[in-house]
Amino acid sequence: MFFKKDKKNRAFTLIEMLIVISIVGIAVPIIVTIFGAVMRQQIQTKKLVETKNQADFVLNSVKIIVKNHAFSLHNSFPASTENEICQNQSETQTPTSMVFEDLEGESFYFDLQEGVVASVSSVLAEPVELSSKPVAISDLVVSCSRSSFFASPLVRVSFTATHEDTRLGVVALPFQTRISLRNE
Repeated sequence: MFFKKDKKNRAFTLIEMLIVISIVGIAVPIIVTIFGAVMRQQIQTKKLVETKNQADFVLNSVKIIVKNHAFSLHNSFPASTENEICQNQSETQTPTSMVFEDLEGESFYFDLQEGVVASVSSVLAEPVELSSKPVAISDLVVSCSRSSFFASPLVRVSFTATHEDTRLGVVALPFQTRISLRNE
């Protein structure tokens, strides 16, 4: 014997509705949690990329400026023969300020103020900022060394680039490079 369903009773039963609501009630928090974690990870990755890009720009700018223009190193501004450093073999110096002199006798240096690195030159009317907020540069160290009298001085530049967010924490990356001065 076959039972025929009434066309009037084509609705869901109460148990079917409760099962669907409970499945949705379990699935939605899981999906929201996963989505929130993915979004936090995306924001953290974006901060990391922004920090790396700005720090790479600063590092490459310093490297190009020093490589193409610096001829001698000095421990104070303005540059003169009395304050020239890294002339002797096996000499390593990390003065509080490192001033470079180009072939035309003009002085320039890199300054760190409130997390921003700027290129300061006696030729320019005002400093040129190489970094910007929200990435902060800290611990800028410019040092020099010379392995022998015939070798060019090596300039070592290092700093830490930091991107801080109150909700997601801090991204801090160390950067460094070595630059050989021209020996002309």
